[in-house]
Amino acid sequence: MTTVLMVAHGTDGDVAPVIRIGAELQRRGHRVALLTHARYSRRTRAAGIRFVAVDTVAADADSQADGVADLNSIGERTDLAAVRDYYERHGFGAQLRFECRALRRLHRPGETVLVGLSLSCLSVLTAAELLGAPAVCLAASPHHLAVLDRAAAEYAEIFGTGVDLVRAEFGLPGIADWVSWLGSAGTRIGTWPAWFDAAGARAPDGVHLTGFVLGDEDGPAAGPLPEAVTGDAVLVAGSTGALSSARFYRSAVSAAVATGRPVIVATRSPELLPDPLPSGVRWFPHLPFREVVPQVAAVIHHGGIGVSARALVSGTPQLILPSGFDRPDNARRLAAVSLAHWLPQSSWEPDAVLRQLDAVLARGRVTLPQPLSQPIDAVSATADVVDAL
Repeated sequence: MTTVLMVAHGTDGDVAPVIRIGAELQRRGHRVALLTHARYSRRTRAAGIRFVAVDTVAADADSQADGVADLNSIGERTDLAAVRDYYERHGFGAQLRFECRALRRLHRPGETVLVGLSLSCLSVLTAAELLGAPAVCLAASPHHLAVLDRAAAEYAEIFGTGVDLVRAEFGLPGIADWVSWLGSAGTRIGTWPAWFDAAGARAPDGVHLTGFVLGDEDGPAAGPLPEAVTGDAVLVAGSTGALSSARFYRSAVSAAVATGRPVIVATRSPELLPDPLPSGVRWFPHLPFREVVPQVAAVIHHGGIGVSARALVSGTPQLILPSGFDRPDNARRLAAVSLAHWLPQSSWEPDAVLRQLDAVLARGRVTLPQPLSQPIDAVSATADVVDAL
């Protein structure tokens, strides 16, 4: 029996797949613990996984409300001092120290594997050195790996002092080469299929590609869906975090309304929506995408890998309005194999968005061509890689 210690930060698209992978490892007889945000306590425990909160619900909400200076901006921002101030303001050093101590406490010598996300694996990499345990980094999209080398200098400027202070407390030297250190995990897993990898710049050699891990797949059925969920409706879905903008919702809602169809908007950030909402638009803070996405005529979304994969699996036509980080790359890859339409942020004018949405609706349901189908269970395939350690 192996002890698998997992660390995950971010939104549902980041954390939910980790919970599914952890649940599969737990089912196989391993001891699994997950260090993540307090808001995932119930979901983690329901999966049978030991839960360790890295924050409080209030602190998490406060950090999300404090702008968008998070890891999704790495590699793109020029105001690094503002990003560093953001993390210092929200206790980055204290959280890193807490995570490292928790990993050390839960570690069992000779039988522990550490698992983290490629962009937020600072505690996992530090603990791997401290404990001599193997480290696995999970990447949810190709861009998550591609950006690491370019972002190393930014990590050093934003996190360097704080990371070195924590490492010194554990008797570890400061980081001299951030490029090498960020890529130092012995095992790297990309949770996307080979066809998606081939649709753009390929993953580095040695990365295990296991397929899309749908974070919303497990759990009981949602029960009766709202009456607004109909076969002719258009669903507008942004990020579950603070990663979508008011302009995204204005552009998407305007185009959806112009089709004359009923419109459903799912977001936890109603302050970003047009006020008042146009007639025929229904807002929900949360919807069960596993049941809803297959029912609607089309989905307009921000390009997150989770909702992209859900639309693919559901055969639901999708229009992607991506901004920042991996989202444009995800959109370009799907468009390259004719599985989605997309528009860059510079083209989000109402008429342009409407033309793309009309094209998406005219196409109808999407079927993955046989060469693109995913023949393996991505959760099991990912767990197999961890099992091998």
